[in-house]
Amino acid sequence: NMGEYEAAAGLFENLLSAYPLSRWNDEAMFQLGKTLSLLERHKESLSRLEKFVSASPSSPLIPAALLLMARNLDQQGQPAEAIKKYKEIWMHYPSSPEAVEATVKLFTSDDRTASKKSMVSKEDRVTRASTLVDLGHFFEACSELRDLIKSSSSRPDARTALLLGKAYFGAREYDQAQSVLAKISGA
Repeated sequence: NMGEYEAAAGLFENLLSAYPLSRWNDEAMFQLGKTLSLLERHKESLSRLEKFVSASPSSPLIPAALLLMARNLDQQGQPAEAIKKYKEIWMHYPSSPEAVEATVKLFTSDDRTASKKSMVSKEDRVTRASTLVDLGHFFEACSELRDLIKSSSSRPDARTALLLGKAYFGAREYDQAQSVLAKISGA
């Protein structure tokens, strides 16, 4: 019921203004942005979510906020800006539930943005793989990096190869790690 969403938005607004230093402000700011999105007040939602992301960069709700921002941008007819948010989720939050939708949006063609895949650069893919390694998702990082190296027409740069070696090492595939790292050192 839209009336209930309006009431909820009002309550979140009141909470934020009455208790500006509350430890629950981050949650209230996120929920307000989400509620405004449900009310199809996309511009207001986007503004609130942007404030939330900048005020709470380490919140576990950041991937959900970025996804809502991307949807709001899509609804406002800004697919290129939405793609940037999907890409941010895909690169920096690859193990989040929101990364599934972001991946679909990035790599599934539609009429509005036929060249979306080209918006993901080699550097973006390396950043994602690095995040996967940092999160301990070594097998997925190995797969991503092997695919990246196979799709590249040139020899992998030292950073990519080193990251692949680190991923192999984390996955306890020591022979593979040694092989990759030996190529870097020229041994």
